[in-house]
Amino acid sequence: MPRLAPLRRSRWGAAAVALFTFCVGVFLSATLVRSLHQQAAESAAMRFERHASQVQAEVQTRFDRALSGFRGLRGTIHAFGGPLPRRAFRDWASSRDLRAEFPGIRGLGFIQRVERVDLDRFVAHERADGAPAFRIRTSGSAPDLYVIKLIEPLDNNLAAQGFDVGSEPYRRAAIERAIDTGLPTTTAPVVLVQDGQQRPGMLYYLPVYRPDQPTDTVAQRRAALLGVVYAPIIVDELVAGIGDRFRGVLAFAVHGQAGSGGLMLLARYTPPADQATDGAGEFQQRRAVDVGGQTFSLAVTSTALFEQDQGAAMPLWIAVLGVGLSALMAAALWLLMTGRARAQALAEGMTEDLLQAKGLAEQVAHESQVLIDTLDRFSMVCITDPQGAITHVNDAFCQANGYEASELLGRNPRLLASGEHDPMFWIAVWQTLLHGQPWVGQVCNRAKDGTHHWVQCVISPIRRRDGSIEKYISIAYDITATRRAQDELKALAERYNLAIDGGNDGLWDWMDVHAHAEWWSPQFFRLLGYEPGEIEANLVTFDAMLHPDDQRRTFQAIEAALRDHVPFDTEYRLRTKAGDYRWFRSRAKVYFDERGEPTRMAGSIQDVHAHKVAQAQIQEHSEQMQAIFSLTRDGFVSFDAGRRVSYASPAMAQLTGLPCEALLGLDEAAFAAQLFAQAAEGQAVQDLAGLRGVQASAGRDGSGRVLVEMRPPARRVLEMRLSESPGALVSQVLHIRDVTHESEVDQMKSAFLSMAAHELRTPMASIYGFTELLLTRELKPDKQKELLGRIYRQSEAMSSIINELLDLARIEARQGKDFAFEACNLAAVVADTVRDFKPPAEREPPVISWPEQLHLVWVDRQKLQQALLNVLSNAYKYSPAGGDVTLRVITRVVQGKELVGVEVTDRGIGLSPEQLARVGERFYRADKSGNIPGTGLGVAIVKEILELMGGSLGLTSVAQQGTTVTLWLPRWSGQTLPLSEAPTAVAEA
Repeated sequence: MPRLAPLRRSRWGAAAVALFTFCVGVFLSATLVRSLHQQAAESAAMRFERHASQVQAEVQTRFDRALSGFRGLRGTIHAFGGPLPRRAFRDWASSRDLRAEFPGIRGLGFIQRVERVDLDRFVAHERADGAPAFRIRTSGSAPDLYVIKLIEPLDNNLAAQGFDVGSEPYRRAAIERAIDTGLPTTTAPVVLVQDGQQRPGMLYYLPVYRPDQPTDTVAQRRAALLGVVYAPIIVDELVAGIGDRFRGVLAFAVHGQAGSGGLMLLARYTPPADQATDGAGEFQQRRAVDVGGQTFSLAVTSTALFEQDQGAAMPLWIAVLGVGLSALMAAALWLLMTGRARAQALAEGMTEDLLQAKGLAEQVAHESQVLIDTLDRFSMVCITDPQGAITHVNDAFCQANGYEASELLGRNPRLLASGEHDPMFWIAVWQTLLHGQPWVGQVCNRAKDGTHHWVQCVISPIRRRDGSIEKYISIAYDITATRRAQDELKALAERYNLAIDGGNDGLWDWMDVHAHAEWWSPQFFRLLGYEPGEIEANLVTFDAMLHPDDQRRTFQAIEAALRDHVPFDTEYRLRTKAGDYRWFRSRAKVYFDERGEPTRMAGSIQDVHAHKVAQAQIQEHSEQMQAIFSLTRDGFVSFDAGRRVSYASPAMAQLTGLPCEALLGLDEAAFAAQLFAQAAEGQAVQDLAGLRGVQASAGRDGSGRVLVEMRPPARRVLEMRLSESPGALVSQVLHIRDVTHESEVDQMKSAFLSMAAHELRTPMASIYGFTELLLTRELKPDKQKELLGRIYRQSEAMSSIINELLDLARIEARQGKDFAFEACNLAAVVADTVRDFKPPAEREPPVISWPEQLHLVWVDRQKLQQALLNVLSNAYKYSPAGGDVTLRVITRVVQGKELVGVEVTDRGIGLSPEQLARVGERFYRADKSGNIPGTGLGVAIVKEILELMGGSLGLTSVAQQGTTVTLWLPRWSGQTLPLSEAPTAVAEA
């Protein structure tokens, strides 16, 4: 029983220790779980912030794409020299995939400032420019309007065409701010007229100025304004598809500053799995998106799916494991301490164990002696007395230093001094030894032959019982090879540091891809304008310096390199210390463990900002040249240094019928064979060598214009010119111009001059002959009067020819620019013309038949009267036998367009089909007898007048029965006049 009490006490103590151990284990587990949970929360916050930055960057990018489209369109307008015609603007838009290039942008358009007093002229010009239904939609009474003149694609923006954005205060304020500042500007949220869903949107403006005028002040910018390019934007459409990329972990909303001052919801994205919740996530951020002077608020919220993915399961498992281990450790301690009682029972066996220990000690002594012998054999051992005289050296010491033992005994170790160590080194050694402490270090010794070698040395003082030093023992081993390797490694490290510090590229090392810490070389910091170590080198700093537009793309490239083993080689922009962004190219290698998991990533960055700026300038220049080539009607073909086709403009295919893609890569001979195969037979030039020879000879005789006629059905006449280039990339350029019209005009001029000379020569010959008779002969008065009458009539005929020639030339030269168009009552014009017309003697006035309704026509009143008088005169002239001349107003519809015609019919000599085919040719007269006076120019003048007024001339005739001439004119605006308003001064049939 006495022995049981201590045993019980030991068990209670063991239980207390086990309980304390369990509590400590639980506390440590809780601390670890809390730390892991905090790390998971920080990681989730960083991931959410990166996602929010990517959403912000994508929204900003889509707005910026509209601005890039603006600049491309502005460059095209500058290249054209002014506002684009409607067809050219449509061609430019069709050459671009607007929906793919600018997602979320409804279209691109052009706004023109129009004074209210010029509205009618502006509308008439737009309708004549291919928009017959163009009309202005405005309100208010402002003196100027900002009218949407052009908008593409037109199919979903038709309601915006002709809308005055200046009639609404928010739109006008934004466009005037853009014009005055010259900067891109957006409106406050508005409802677009072309959006049937009435969703909030905005207009994005960029002014376009005349490039040859100054724009330094507000007044100069207003004076130099050509117009404003703009884009209608529905914010809901702009952000469409952005949220889908994050796989349901984010929701966001875009708010804008309404004109009343409050915030207006413009767009919202909520994942389908999160739409039933209230949308209040654990992580929330609000970011600003600056676009055109407006700041939009972007609110980003995490979803339930994001919060489930934070890795909360691992801390829970660690907590369970920690509690289990704590329980196991407590149980082990309890069992260990309760075993103490059993240990007492074994105390009786200790005597036997001591006996065994004696034998073991003897064995240890033997092993120690063996160890000393081994040390003496393989290490350099030297023993000195307290004064430093050598008393013992082993063979290894003698071999290393080249001395015999007899040469060393009694001498001081200074004999081996190499001079590598200064006196302070030895003072420090002796101070350590005199204090009774062993000294450990490296010493350079000099051997007997003068060579130096390094040893790792331990010098230990041995003391007597009274504390005095009995001797010193030195144990050393040779480290000469190691020191040489260390020196070489140090030199390599210095060279490596010099290369890193002096190189142009910055180096970086992401030592652990599961952490944020990184190493950046000094040049890395300098490329960003910082001193080495001035900012913290880690992934968070790198993310903060990345341009928002490059964040998503860069981290996707990093993830691809880590996950898919693809090479990392990308370009991005980093913000420097000065606050601006510069372009860098980064290349790196990823290191993987034996399981294929990424562990480390290291690489370099190179400043490529100048290269990227040059690329952007080249791209802008290329777009401008492409716009010029797409608008010009001339064809251009360039050849590389090997005289192979490197480029063919779009107009080349239209002029020659050869597809541009099929021409690329052809040499000069193959290209010329395909080109001249399209030409008609008998051309003076058959290849580019012949063209080059003609141009070379032109330098001597002044000729050299090469014209090539193409085969039917085109029958074009092309002017070709080959220009040599001194550049290394382009050897020559072939310029092809369509001169078909010029050739036809030249032929017409030649024929016209020939016919005019012929027609004028006949009356001039008569005048000359009769005048010669009067001057050379004495004639009777009645004969003189007869000759003078003939001279008068021939002079009158020649004057008529000259007047008609001048009239025709004036009409052709002005092309209707001197016509004074107005909406005329056709009945009044016909009535005034018939009233002014004097029929021949003993002939009745024309008989007129009116329709039930009389129409308005858009014509020059005087020119129409001139044409109608000419037709009436011909009707009487070519019906010498008499008969009624009738006149009636008729209508017809051609291709959906209503025409009004004035029909004049006579009962005269009529025309054969051959004669009818030539009516309208200049100087052509069906009557070859000369009995009917005329010049053959009247019908040509009538035809020119009608065509310039948008009408046409109709002719029907039967030989010996009569002719019907119809003057067709377009009806004006569909308006009609009642018959009661028809003139009464005209005879009715």
